[in-house]
Amino acid sequence: MEWKTTSTVLDKLHDHADQTAWTDFVGHFRAPIVRFVMRNGLSASDAEDVAQETMMAFARNYRLNRYDRTKGRLKDWLFGIARNQMLQARKSRMLQFDAGGAGSSASESNAIFDVPDAAHVAWWEDEWERAVYERCLDQVRNEVTAQSMEIFKLLITGGISADEVAARSGVSTTVVYNVKSRVSRRIAELARKYQDC
Repeated sequence: MEWKTTSTVLDKLHDHADQTAWTDFVGHFRAPIVRFVMRNGLSASDAEDVAQETMMAFARNYRLNRYDRTKGRLKDWLFGIARNQMLQARKSRMLQFDAGGAGSSASESNAIFDVPDAAHVAWWEDEWERAVYERCLDQVRNEVTAQSMEIFKLLITGGISADEVAARSGVSTTVVYNVKSRVSRRIAELARKYQDC
């Protein structure tokens, strides 16, 4: 996967005929939207639809120069669109249920409207940060040795002490801490570049 910043992806999006630009755009932003929508109780299928509608709405407005980077970060623009699309999808599901269609119970259908905006913002932030971290981690995986990635993975997500990681990896504890520091620093650096707008 080629490393591209958000600005690079957006700059290419102006060309309507550039299918690669659209593919890159979807690759960058689909996952946090889908997970955010599913976290709010919609099905995977509905979440995919919401993500598609969100990205299409953003692309239309972006191509009309309505996205102004000086008035807000991209993630905030996407959040606003995604939340509105999600609420519309939920409302549509409720109308189908009320009309006798298959759906969730009325109390489940109304639950989305009971979630305060602060919770939506927090959930979106969680999913956005997760997506950025995952993309940056994928890039770092291309830059360091397999052993370094394994050390980092064991230490960060494995819940294993540095001493145990060192023993399993056949390196010193100092090497383990150096790997952790180097990989963490690189992820942070990439995250800043990735979110350059």
